[in-house]
Amino acid sequence: MKKTIIYIIAIFASSMVFSQTVYYVDGSVTSSGSGTSWGTAFKTIQEGINAAESSLSDPSSETAQVWVKEGTYYIYSSSEDNTIEMLEGVEVYGGFDGTETQLDQRDYVTNVCTIDGNQSSGSANQVKHVITFFGNDMGSYYSSWTNGLLDGFTITGGNIEMSGPGKNGSKVTDPESILSTGNEMSGAGILIFKCAPTVQNCIIIDNDAPKGGGMYIMSATEFPTTSSEIAHIYNCDFINNSAMMRCGGLSIDLDSEPIIEACKFIGNTCDAKGGGVYIDWVCPEPIFINCLFAENHASRAGAMGVDGSSSPYLINCTLTNNSSSDVGAGLYTGSYNPDGTASNEPTLINCIVSGNTADWGGPVDLRIWHDDYFYVSNSILGSGFTSFGDGVSYETPDFSDIGSSDYRLDLGSVGINEGVTSDPLDIYNYIPTTDIDGNERDANPDMGCYEYVATNIESEINSINSEIIVYPNPADDYIFINSDEKITYIEIYDYSGKLLIKKQNHSNNDKISIENLSAGFYLIKLRSDTSNTTIKLIKQ
Repeated sequence: MKKTIIYIIAIFASSMVFSQTVYYVDGSVTSSGSGTSWGTAFKTIQEGINAAESSLSDPSSETAQVWVKEGTYYIYSSSEDNTIEMLEGVEVYGGFDGTETQLDQRDYVTNVCTIDGNQSSGSANQVKHVITFFGNDMGSYYSSWTNGLLDGFTITGGNIEMSGPGKNGSKVTDPESILSTGNEMSGAGILIFKCAPTVQNCIIIDNDAPKGGGMYIMSATEFPTTSSEIAHIYNCDFINNSAMMRCGGLSIDLDSEPIIEACKFIGNTCDAKGGGVYIDWVCPEPIFINCLFAENHASRAGAMGVDGSSSPYLINCTLTNNSSSDVGAGLYTGSYNPDGTASNEPTLINCIVSGNTADWGGPVDLRIWHDDYFYVSNSILGSGFTSFGDGVSYETPDFSDIGSSDYRLDLGSVGINEGVTSDPLDIYNYIPTTDIDGNERDANPDMGCYEYVATNIESEINSINSEIIVYPNPADDYIFINSDEKITYIEIYDYSGKLLIKKQNHSNNDKISIENLSAGFYLIKLRSDTSNTTIKLIKQ
């Protein structure tokens, strides 16, 4: 059965077409007004949310908006259980300077809106959950909802201390406990429980919990379930979140199938499993598109851990420079079934899982438990794997500058132009046409979350070392290369980054035929034992 993926930005496009009720929040005002204009703004975000929800006759089909002015908003309360509670039908936008009259006038990058779980400026007291989304409590059951949005905020300062049942955030919390309690020890930054909202354009940073330090998603209203609403997380950065037992960044539980697109998981940590992401309890097909996992660390599963008969689907994702104390620094699968049989089946298409490290050795980039099955197509894998499917490379991907955390593909990377444009399994109808930065992918897309983009040629070309001479230039059929040291590789590329000519183990003086190249501009990349040099070539 095919599963349709709707591009997330379109989901709330209708909110910009029809006139909606808008409430305004400005944390700098002395006291709250009516909230109907910037001049009469509410002081707190929760006041705006409550007013917006009250204005709706049917929150399941209508929406109202809350616009929040730049600044830091603390959750003032003597109780650690206080939180900002999102409600059905309410769209909350940050990033305003307090003068806007149209939604598209805001700039959430410049006008930073921070929601801080500290209970006041400089306070050592922190709330458990900074943001909570809860399904509607109908008494004997919960009703899930999807009609809600958080957009343009930095979420920080959530802190859950270990106490009570399930305090370690591990599988001792059974499904019944999770469904009945909301797994209160999870999701210090954002907790999503029995509903499936959208969170986009947010930074989730420096939150800590036993499980899901940055975010916890559990969208099902029963277990097992025949279907689950789909939460959407788009263009969010999960940075430096931590957990003691399960997942520093994002934890997904109990039949949930969110779509995670264009997100970065950087520097998250866990003392046990799952630095960046941890998926458990029969999550059939959570989807990750154009996501970056880098510099995360855990005892096991530095970037992503998969347990409990779960089968995530990764498309154009990059998992690199993550670490673990034990095994599976990149992608880790574990066990679930009591009889010890396999249960997890991740799928990787157009992905890079390479360059991760494990302190104690063992499987590093991929740790495949027992008979767990990976489907891999058109991807780069490291750590000695040699037996996966079509289009799989085991060479080093060559990133631009790992030392500066630049995980874009370098000119000449084996990942350039080697992706596919359709799903080989014919399960989903969506292979991204843009990358994590919004750059268009061409007819031959690259592997990983970044598409190689040939920028202004002057920035692509290093200053030509006086010890290397390429002549003639412009040239007709041949070029000559002279160097004071031996050149180990000579590579010629077109401007899309496609490798056209590659020669190895040359001497200090070489003659290269270019007679088969069409007239135009090219890049020559010269590699020696000590340096790389890129030179522009004109073929006449």
